[in-house]
Amino acid sequence: MRSPLYCLHAVGIAAAAVCGVFCEKAVGIEPLSSERVAEIAKVLPARPVGVGVPIEDRAAWDKLTGRPHYAEEILRSANRLIEQKSPETSEADYFEFSRNGNRSNYEGKADSRRHRLSIFVQAEGLENQGRFLPYINEELAKILAEPTWVLPSHDKGLENFKGTKTEIDLWTAMTVWNLATADTILGDRLGSETRAKIRTEAQRRVFVPMLAQIRGEAPPAWWIDSSFNWNAVVHAGVTGAALALVESPEERAEFVVEAERDIRPYLGGFKADGYAEEGLSYWNYGFGHYVLLAETLLQATNGRINLYAEDRARRVAQFPKALEVLPGTYPAFGDCVVSMEPSAWALRILNARYQFGWKEGAAFPMLDSMYAPLLYAAAISTAFSPGEAAVSSPGQEDFSNLLTTWFPESQVLVARPADAAMGLGLACKGGNNGESHGHLDQGSFAVFNGDQGMIIDPGAAVYSAATFDERRYENKILNSYGHPVPVVAGQLQKAGTKHGSRIFERTSTEDRDSLVLDISGAYAVPAVKQLLRRFDYDRTGTTSVTITDTFEFSSPETFSTALVTFGTVREIKPGVLTITKGGRSVQVEVRAGGAAFAWKEEIISEKLKSGPEQVRRIEIALKEKTTAGQIVMRITPAVSANTAFQP
Repeated sequence: MRSPLYCLHAVGIAAAAVCGVFCEKAVGIEPLSSERVAEIAKVLPARPVGVGVPIEDRAAWDKLTGRPHYAEEILRSANRLIEQKSPETSEADYFEFSRNGNRSNYEGKADSRRHRLSIFVQAEGLENQGRFLPYINEELAKILAEPTWVLPSHDKGLENFKGTKTEIDLWTAMTVWNLATADTILGDRLGSETRAKIRTEAQRRVFVPMLAQIRGEAPPAWWIDSSFNWNAVVHAGVTGAALALVESPEERAEFVVEAERDIRPYLGGFKADGYAEEGLSYWNYGFGHYVLLAETLLQATNGRINLYAEDRARRVAQFPKALEVLPGTYPAFGDCVVSMEPSAWALRILNARYQFGWKEGAAFPMLDSMYAPLLYAAAISTAFSPGEAAVSSPGQEDFSNLLTTWFPESQVLVARPADAAMGLGLACKGGNNGESHGHLDQGSFAVFNGDQGMIIDPGAAVYSAATFDERRYENKILNSYGHPVPVVAGQLQKAGTKHGSRIFERTSTEDRDSLVLDISGAYAVPAVKQLLRRFDYDRTGTTSVTITDTFEFSSPETFSTALVTFGTVREIKPGVLTITKGGRSVQVEVRAGGAAFAWKEEIISEKLKSGPEQVRRIEIALKEKTTAGQIVMRITPAVSANTAFQP
């Protein structure tokens, strides 16, 4: 089942909290350099050129037909979609978010339209018989007739829907680039009226308001120089569409130069260690669009603008490889879908551009579900030729190696076994509780066995109006209750950058990795004198992961910790649990220094974006209040012989 793209359309937490979605900046952006605009205008083509291979270039399309599985998959999907009705949207669908906070109904239908358009255009390009043109025209007519391309969740006052404002959000930018790409590929096959309508609507909804902001004639939107994924996504969509549809080279150059300059704060949102605090899902979405913009500007300017050469871009490009715990497994920290993997098409491009030397997967990967509705992504990824792609000298950064990855600024550790086919893998984190798309999760961790997450960070909850307002952390998936972290004196962790972790100690050797975090600052409990969480990873033998919580209070208080899993839990003897999922098992030995403790299982009712799996929270609580203590959890593969354990 295809996961809809609408899952990722959300503003960064900080921006939403301060000003909603479309707050305007107090002052305008800096004027563009007229010299730079003139310079770029000279290297742009005389006529607009978009991404994608025109359908008349049969040699190029015939080459695509020979791509492994590509033509077969696209045509199969197109023939299946022909049998399904195109979705209809209504005013009631759009207003549903304003009434009850539900995003899924309207966004799912609108996403489906764009997905159908993308598949049908590609299928027509491959087949070239006119069979899919009626379906293409149907989807284009519906999209062009939508009262606004702004999503309901980004139009809380319904001003865009009613036409009293014309703003540019993520969906608008992606939509206009989709339409521009369809026009580039199909050209006159669309008919003069449809092509004219695409240009009219692109001017009205996107180019006119964007140029007004660039020229200082209107206040710029908050995202224009932000560090969130919006920056990359909107700049990519607007600039890509302008290059395809705007006649004047000078005007096109304005879009290009503004994007070249104002995309830089997006990279500045990543720490120098390359970690993506918005998580892997948003790396796919935000940095994936950065890659698409980089490719588009390289093509349009004949290599004059190279976003791959920007500071931090090389390290950020390696984030998924550095985050990977065991082959194909990644922790779902923050608003990340648990099953999320990096976009293979993006890794293919980055591997070639930076000459990383990564082992390739599929020679020609299909778009993942996030990008399937985006025709421009298909156009760029299918046209990409790794053999002519190097824009950077070979080499790989020192911050990633086979056994341990340490992101020092972000306080994230990934520890792997010597043999990826055997043993457990660990990912754990500190940081702070004010990160964009972050959760209240100081000290959270995930343990993997093979391809299964045995103990997990549950990742993103289903988005609603409450996800990005003051009610966000009432959700048990988003607050610390739904994470494998302590509850201290009955209190959960607090939100905000001041509530974070401090590195107390970290060591790594060939055999072991250790990280000790002071997580007391994540809570607001006056009685806390000390609260340390220690992670010990041992890659000798069959591997083990040990989590030790050491605490001290000024007066007797309650203390508990938790494990979170999708698996089934069974107590095999007092203090020893097994967790089983997907044919894999781990054993968890619990010790509390002689203090009495009890465990209980609870199903968290909040729904996940990743699907219907139930989140099981395993509480391990001391039975009596105390002024000091320690809880130790030692995790081993269940198939291993259990050695005596002395905490």
